[in-house]
Amino acid sequence: MKIIMQDIPFEEMRYPTIGDYWDDRFGKQQIEQYRVARLGDWKMEFLVLLHEFIESHLNRSQGISEPDVKKFDEMFEEEVKKGLQPTDAEPGFDPRAPYRDNHSLADLIEVMVAYKMGVNMDEYNAKLEEIWNARNGGTDGEVK
Repeated sequence: MKIIMQDIPFEEMRYPTIGDYWDDRFGKQQIEQYRVARLGDWKMEFLVLLHEFIESHLNRSQGISEPDVKKFDEMFEEEVKKGLQPTDAEPGFDPRAPYRDNHSLADLIEVMVAYKMGVNMDEYNAKLEEIWNARNGGTDGEVK
């Protein structure tokens, strides 16, 4: 198994998200791919990658496929664009998300590790919200 984790500009993400993962296969070699939107702080980027890594492996252990996660996330993003969801809503917390429990556990671990690393959660959440809201021009979390 090979694992590739990278930070990239938000605009280069496969779809509007702060963290993403998928599997590639080259011959018999499986490659786990992880991407995080560039945040300008290695600790914050690590926390997003940690979240994605935990979530993806919990999903895999329970038979929840990455294509199903991506399909749900993209459907949710369409709801945001149509004004059916707030601009700051996170798809993984939606009760319909097939990976909701795994997302919630990954989020909890992310917060605990952030505390241990000395990351200010207000600053971290503000940075994530800044990038998240930029996807639709929203700034206050209201449905646009």
